[in-house]
Amino acid sequence: MVLSDYYWLTILLVLYFLVRLVCLNHKKILLFSLVIGSVIGLVTCWHHYSNQTQLLSDAKQFVVGVQTADIKYDGNQIQFYGTIQETNQQKKLSEKVVVFYYAETLEEKEWWQSQESIDKIVIEGVLTQPESNRNQYQFDYQEYLFNRKIHWILSADTLSLKKDPVQDNFWQQLSLSTMKHHLLQHIDETVTPKIGNYMKTLLLGDVGAFETDLLQDFKDLGLLHLLSISGLHIQFLFAGLSYLLLRFGVTKETSYFILVPILFAYGSLIGWGTSAFRAVVASFISLTALHFQMKISSLDGWSITLLLALLIDPYQISSVGFQLSYLLSLLLLLFSKTFLTPQQSYLKNNFMISFVMTIASIPVLMFHFFEFPWIGTIANLIFIPFFSWVLIPLMIYLVLSFLITGTALFDGLLMVFEKVLSFPEWIAKSLSKIPFNLIVTGRIPFFLMIVFCVVLTVWFIALETKKSVGKASVCALVVLIGAAQFQSYSPFTEVIVIDVGQGDAIFIKEPYGKGNYLIDTGGTVLFDREEWTEKKQPSTVASRALIPLLKAKGIRKLDRVFVTHGDADHIQALEELAEEIPIDEVVYSAGTEQKELFRHTAQVLKKEGVTLISVLADREKPLKVTPSLYVVWPFVPGMGENKDSLVLYGKIGAYNWLFTGDMGAEEEKELLNQFPNLKVDILKVGHHGSNTSTSEFFVQQLQPQVALISTKQNNQFGHPHAEVLDLLEQEKVKIYRTDKQGSIHYTYSPFLLLDPFGRFDTVLKDATNF
Repeated sequence: MVLSDYYWLTILLVLYFLVRLVCLNHKKILLFSLVIGSVIGLVTCWHHYSNQTQLLSDAKQFVVGVQTADIKYDGNQIQFYGTIQETNQQKKLSEKVVVFYYAETLEEKEWWQSQESIDKIVIEGVLTQPESNRNQYQFDYQEYLFNRKIHWILSADTLSLKKDPVQDNFWQQLSLSTMKHHLLQHIDETVTPKIGNYMKTLLLGDVGAFETDLLQDFKDLGLLHLLSISGLHIQFLFAGLSYLLLRFGVTKETSYFILVPILFAYGSLIGWGTSAFRAVVASFISLTALHFQMKISSLDGWSITLLLALLIDPYQISSVGFQLSYLLSLLLLLFSKTFLTPQQSYLKNNFMISFVMTIASIPVLMFHFFEFPWIGTIANLIFIPFFSWVLIPLMIYLVLSFLITGTALFDGLLMVFEKVLSFPEWIAKSLSKIPFNLIVTGRIPFFLMIVFCVVLTVWFIALETKKSVGKASVCALVVLIGAAQFQSYSPFTEVIVIDVGQGDAIFIKEPYGKGNYLIDTGGTVLFDREEWTEKKQPSTVASRALIPLLKAKGIRKLDRVFVTHGDADHIQALEELAEEIPIDEVVYSAGTEQKELFRHTAQVLKKEGVTLISVLADREKPLKVTPSLYVVWPFVPGMGENKDSLVLYGKIGAYNWLFTGDMGAEEEKELLNQFPNLKVDILKVGHHGSNTSTSEFFVQQLQPQVALISTKQNNQFGHPHAEVLDLLEQEKVKIYRTDKQGSIHYTYSPFLLLDPFGRFDTVLKDATNF
């Protein structure tokens, strides 16, 4: 954080307390906190990008300070966030980095996991800057790191532990980091994996311990907030501590001076995440107000906590966790008196609160994830009471029962606990399987998001004042439906060559929702590896690139997926994609079923109700497979090899396109013999730019204006080959390539007056018109 950040945020806090002294209207204070806090937070975020720290990137050896509990082990990957304290070139540094290292043996990984106290690590490796996103709307790792004030990735070749004899003593063993490490180890050794995951999550704030599938179920139901340390958790913990202190004869006045240090020690232990910080600071304000008999309302406490959070780290304002945590806690404060009244039943009160919180979260979820769960109201109604009155108290009781570890009574408690945990998991899995549980909205324009937020605010005011509720509800519903359908019925024709690395995936979107198509899905060639090296949730082409982009475009289903041939780099992601986005039909060239990978995928898709269609080109009359595209190759069944690639031709927007898959030079020649007058404006270059395709005769005959090449950056095959690039340049063909420019976007609409033929954009470079 730069000095100007502290300057402006200090002024903000001073202004807040001045307003508090002269203004008795809590709503005005709240509005002041929200508006000024948001503005200052956004301004300081901008400062962050213009004031990056620098580090010599040619250093080779680094001493990195790290806490034991922050080191994560996933397969053979060891990852941690740390601070470079010195290098072989500079001393007394303080530069935050993220470190990646891959253990060579299982013994090496287990040795690092067995270390109880790690303070400094000597690393030999290379510093690189985080890369910008290569596709629109995928998770922006560069921005994520920047928001944590990290500007470098340290790829480690070797790791070695640096022991400091001065610090490696009794006091270091009492550090919170070491204590957390021991607690995590004790949980792993004492309870079952399922119980351990809940304990690590609900008591130590380690959400990463949760099973991936179950975590996804909670996310799909809008219940991730229940897996964060919240005010509810803190209340139970410290209500129990207060009771114990009173039972031991400690007065309430003395208890305050015992509870406050424990409160902040617990915050340090669980890592001061967004929800944890809010819960701990809000609890401290409440305890302090009660002890010193100060009149501080809950809204005052919320406002002070918000401003302190922005003072410490203004960049968190852009994170979804921060936005949801403070938004939902604010609504709970504002509407608790409106809905939680003795005149209404408990069920009705909680239903209204759950409904309001679900609606309030929609804009945040739409912006970050391009979808929201409509079933969130029902899910919250079930899970909040269960977590509040059953799960958290049982969790705390189980912690206390560690005193009887190893006894028959303790083992019996574990059995009971396992049964209790089966209930929320079964409910979560059942609800997540309800059709259309998630409503995909796509990334809506900024102006429409502002309109939606304003309308929701008016609706909230109407609910609180109980005036014009019907009109406000109808207005909010109309705007919500309009926002949810905006992307699906966009008037633009789009073609996107998605950067899937070494592979192909091309998305075609017809205007006004007339059709959504995908040519190939990309994929990763899988190699046999030892089981211990496999990650719990490896990054995949589908989860990293395909699914986020398709959902951002408002795609609720794909009408057709075209499989050009059976190689993994073209279809390996198909099965995972179908699990997340429904597919009506898969079209493939006859003979592709000879490939084992495609045969396995086809069996899975059949069970999901996907229609599989085998096609061949017709020499007399080309087969039409979309409103715009025809099949022009192959004419005879093959074996799913490159030469058997399904080739599609047609007019999209203002141009004629040819999608060639991985077809070779011989097939190109035969295609032109069959269609000697074929003219193409946009050519998807065959086989990722290999010199086995895109022959000179082919290019000269087609005379394309633009060539699209989909290939991986620095790939092992050397694609695209120099002779292919030289040929295209010689023929004055404009070249777009994913390895240099990221994903390639073509947009067309008759409404684009400045670009009547459409516009080409690339993610890693400015838009280029032609």
